[in-house]
Amino acid sequence: MNKTAFPKEIMAICIAALLTLPNIAVADDIEVAAEIGSIPPEILNVSKLRDNGDTENISALDPEVEYLIKFTVRDNNSLADLDTILVRVYESTQSDQPVNKRRVYNFTYNETANAWTASPSGYLNPSHTSTVPDNKSQVSFSFDLYFKLAGIAVPTGSTTNWIVSILVTDEDESTDLNDSTTFDVNEYRALNSYTASFTWSGKNPGDILENRTINPTITANLQVDINTNGSDLTYGAYSIPVSSFHVYNSTGPLRTLSSSTLTVYDNYAEASDSINPNITGYTDAVEKTLKYDGAIPNPQHSGTYDGTWTISLADIINPA
Repeated sequence: MNKTAFPKEIMAICIAALLTLPNIAVADDIEVAAEIGSIPPEILNVSKLRDNGDTENISALDPEVEYLIKFTVRDNNSLADLDTILVRVYESTQSDQPVNKRRVYNFTYNETANAWTASPSGYLNPSHTSTVPDNKSQVSFSFDLYFKLAGIAVPTGSTTNWIVSILVTDEDESTDLNDSTTFDVNEYRALNSYTASFTWSGKNPGDILENRTINPTITANLQVDINTNGSDLTYGAYSIPVSSFHVYNSTGPLRTLSSSTLTVYDNYAEASDSINPNITGYTDAVEKTLKYDGAIPNPQHSGTYDGTWTISLADIINPA
């Protein structure tokens, strides 16, 4: 075979040319971005229910009874985008007033803590636990808020009511407000924490009976009469007439006990307010004194006589 000889200079040039060919790219980076807008949160399906969760919307609430406010929040940026939910429950004329168990309650959900708090304290989760989402990547959740109102919460009538205001705020401070839910509050009266018995021992016919004191604790959300009535004390076929006894309050006057109702404290309210025009005030767990005394008739058959007397509260007005 014939071989062609190349000059060394040509070979060097060819090799150099091969070595200096440009690199060819086979991959490159592309910068990609997507801007997601902030979607305001929404409040849906607000209802107020009894504590057993039935679906009836309640028109009037009893103080010191647990109820449920149920509502759904939707945020298409996810529930993690929420900041707070403020549920404000207030007497309709008191929207700008500070919290107070007479008139305004705040219940607040904080997304970071994933928990509810209340002001004033003591009225959140009376016997059930309010719900919070366990998966905040979802876009909606049905919240159950369990609460009660204090015994002194302002009662309502035909011209007044209470309002449930729900304000949802997200991280961008976008909000949604629902304050269309209203309800009435019923009158409340309670007698608590007192020893409901007493005895006169070792007495003889004609003896004077020293006073025996009953100190009931009164709670009422409007002014009330504090009343009592009595009955004859009996032992077999024998009796001591109820008219042998007296009743009076801490300052008097002395009145003869009767089987009919006697008012010992008239139109009583420990604290004054005029939130409802027909109501002069309320009483928040205040101890009041009723005193009973009397005399044993002479003659009187020996024996241990007993009977039942009553202390009661009566409201005397209707809220406006």
